[in-house]
Amino acid sequence: MGWRTPASCPGTLARNTPLFPGEGGVSRHAPGWLRRLARVPMCTPGARCAPAWDGPVRRVEMADRGRVVRGRTSVGRTWAGLAGAVVVGLIAGQARAADYFYTYAKRPLALGLDASRIAVFDADAPIGAERGAPDAAATEALRARGLDGAEPERLAVRGWASVPLDGAARDAGDIGALTGGLADSGAFDFVSPVFFDEVGPVIITRDLLVGFYPDITRAEAERLIADEGLGEIIDSGFQGQPGVYRVRSRSRNGIEVLDASNRVSMRAEVRYAEPDMIMTTRHEFFPNDPSFGTQWGLHNTGQSGGTPDMDMNAPEAWDTTVGSSTVMVVVIDDGVDLAHPDLNLAPGMDFTGAGTGGGHDPNNACDNHGTLVSGCISARINNSLQGTGVAPGCRVASAKFSTSNVPCDGSGTFQISWMTGAINWAATIGARVTNNSNGFGPNSSVDNAYTTTRNQGVVHFASSGNGGTGSIGYPSSSPSVNAVGAIARTGARASFSQFGPGLDFSAPGQSIFTTARGGGTSTVNGTSFSSPYAAGVAALLFSRNDLLSPADVESILASTAKDLGAGGFDTTFGHGLLDAAAALASVGPAGPPGAFTLALPSDGATNVSRLPTLEWIGAPAAQSYRIELDDDPAFASPMVDDETPLLELTVPEPALAPNTVYFWRVTAMNNLGMTPSTPASFSFRTISDPPASFNLTMPADGATGVGVTPLFTWSAADRAESYRLRIDDDPAFGSPHLDTVTPLTSSGAGSPLAPETVYYWSVEAINPIGTTASTPSVRSFTTQGTPPGAFSLSAPGDAVNIATLTPVLQWTASLGAASYRVVLDDSSGLSSPLLDQSGVTMTSLAVPPGLLQNSVRYFWSVTAINPFGSATSSPSTASFGVLIVPCEGDANDDRIVDFDDITAILSNWLTAGPSGDANHDGAVNFNDITRVLSKWGLPCP
Repeated sequence: MGWRTPASCPGTLARNTPLFPGEGGVSRHAPGWLRRLARVPMCTPGARCAPAWDGPVRRVEMADRGRVVRGRTSVGRTWAGLAGAVVVGLIAGQARAADYFYTYAKRPLALGLDASRIAVFDADAPIGAERGAPDAAATEALRARGLDGAEPERLAVRGWASVPLDGAARDAGDIGALTGGLADSGAFDFVSPVFFDEVGPVIITRDLLVGFYPDITRAEAERLIADEGLGEIIDSGFQGQPGVYRVRSRSRNGIEVLDASNRVSMRAEVRYAEPDMIMTTRHEFFPNDPSFGTQWGLHNTGQSGGTPDMDMNAPEAWDTTVGSSTVMVVVIDDGVDLAHPDLNLAPGMDFTGAGTGGGHDPNNACDNHGTLVSGCISARINNSLQGTGVAPGCRVASAKFSTSNVPCDGSGTFQISWMTGAINWAATIGARVTNNSNGFGPNSSVDNAYTTTRNQGVVHFASSGNGGTGSIGYPSSSPSVNAVGAIARTGARASFSQFGPGLDFSAPGQSIFTTARGGGTSTVNGTSFSSPYAAGVAALLFSRNDLLSPADVESILASTAKDLGAGGFDTTFGHGLLDAAAALASVGPAGPPGAFTLALPSDGATNVSRLPTLEWIGAPAAQSYRIELDDDPAFASPMVDDETPLLELTVPEPALAPNTVYFWRVTAMNNLGMTPSTPASFSFRTISDPPASFNLTMPADGATGVGVTPLFTWSAADRAESYRLRIDDDPAFGSPHLDTVTPLTSSGAGSPLAPETVYYWSVEAINPIGTTASTPSVRSFTTQGTPPGAFSLSAPGDAVNIATLTPVLQWTASLGAASYRVVLDDSSGLSSPLLDQSGVTMTSLAVPPGLLQNSVRYFWSVTAINPFGSATSSPSTASFGVLIVPCEGDANDDRIVDFDDITAILSNWLTAGPSGDANHDGAVNFNDITRVLSKWGLPCP
């Protein structure tokens, strides 16, 4: 593409367009000498204007958020001495492309930019629409941007197609301008650049997935979505996940949606925010010799040079169970051959929108991986066909989340909501295990789906990856997923198997004989097959005892694995090679609960409370307990007949009768039966004597300087059900300031006492049999002067967000206060304060630098103090969130982009920052200088 001069930019050469006026190069607010160094064209939005220069030139690239503007520098000119010379040399010598990213766990993950194509979306495209010429409006929109004859090519996701660009070299500025222009044309419903991560292409869609912290109410979440202008809420509680929203942006531009997602992800109220991206998955397998049909991973006799018994002891496990058909394993993959004669399958589901039932797209010959994986789990046994899986009696349910790419290169295309839909579906159908033998970029929505379903009873496995590196891949690194690596037949780690922190288990993954699409078999390598082996062993455990929890299964697998490598757990093999037989041997079959005993009140106990807490020892495999209590040993008409999953029950009101014998019994229950306690029941007698003696404790007798709102405390009296507290300035208690009854062993004074006054107090313990006075029966004390008066916290306002790391905390004055104590913490309980300062005499305190961090919510309280007491503010605790939008170009954190930032960069050259890091990427280099130039003089947000 040649340079040309559009009418909107007379006298300049057109090449690249900022997305917004003034962005994309040196700011129009920069001083004249700097704008002459690399001039930004003063163009209208959409015009493509190149910088102009009136002298000898060489071309320079300046990156601003990935949108590049060409500039020119005068040869031989100086720029403010040495600093200017260094800047010009760095910019001219080290041009860079875009720095796009998406946010995962509030940190940026880089996205590269594919300059050869752009992605477009037509919401009305039918399922299975083939590639073809675009309609008239689309054709005109492409032609107007120099893409005559461009033919969109259908992608695996409905409605999406990629448009190949011309052969001319394109940079981020070109792609940004083309995206914006096509989006604004209205010819397409949505337009996105094609990015790429470490796995493959990534496309931004019009939907965002936003997850909020649990303490954020629905009203607060929806107000934030509206205030941020994210778009229309399509789903709340998306796919059954509380606090998760799917929001459809009103923008047609993928760059704008990505920017909005990254911005909102840093809000203190937001756990995560990310586009519902179309991503690439890589199947973790390698094809191998299909004629090698021995399944050494199940039973290793030393065949082909292997180490005898270096296997999962499957035949020994099958003596206990081959698996139950009621136990389902969901295989999250590219579909399964539903007609394969040797697979034990349950109905599946297709989340790609291209079909139903978990089958394959009939037009795609590359959807083969899921069938290979499934055979490791549920290939049938004793049917005179092919081989067998490790859990042949269990059933696989296929959750098709991706469509394989053609030609067959081991990759596939999917949308994040397809993956989360597959995970959540597993819990809804009652599956106990999932397997994911795929690799793709980290994603917070996927993390959340895994955690939610694990809490619902599903245990998850994923392959560690085939890169051979010392770090495991995603999703095996997700917190609620078990990562499985591969071993060879000798017991050594397979050379391709990724390992490192987070690896949980090892299983066979080399020369694995399994089912193949089309009804046949294949022998393959990869962690893709070690992971389903692990999932199959977990399925055997659930087949043995379906009352196990995910934590139970993970603990059993870890404790029974064959130790490999260094003794105990290590990051090369995890807990070791899974041993199906040993795991099953450690678990009894599911059945009625085991034997258990009653505990308290002990049998025959006397003087028991009329609202006793009944306790018992837990029964093995119990899911709940039935508790009965009656004054009839035959339990003909129980006054308590309740059920609880706990190991205790407090008898509810009304209280039991005094001096009466009661009988109680407990029955342990699960869905397979009931077991009574041993012995079958206990008895006890309720209180039959007055309360025992007890003591007054605080305030001490004769104490002085007691606050006007003291706390009165006394020791507990055995058999007491309540206590009468009296407070008076008359020792005869003729007109008590307070006369109250409480079941507690402490009480306040009710209303404040008079200052500098002698008071008397007494307590009596009470039960239906009688009363008992305290020892001593009366105490006295003298109150102090007036404590500080009421006051309130004023700034920052409660629950607001502020844009500074050094706020000034302010409050109203408390009458009579001598000083204030200020406490600040990132926990609402203020249990580990970041700031705890006493002796503050003003009604404000500036938070010192270095304490606060961006995107964190903080809580603070103030206490007014004088010699006579203290007073807590109203509210007692307030909160604020720190939300500082990074100031692009500000290298020295003074919120101004100017020459001092250049000096800060040069002073910290090639360090990790933070001083000098103008683009906030953790490195001080030429990119920071270009960021300063692109933001010169612009106000910080």
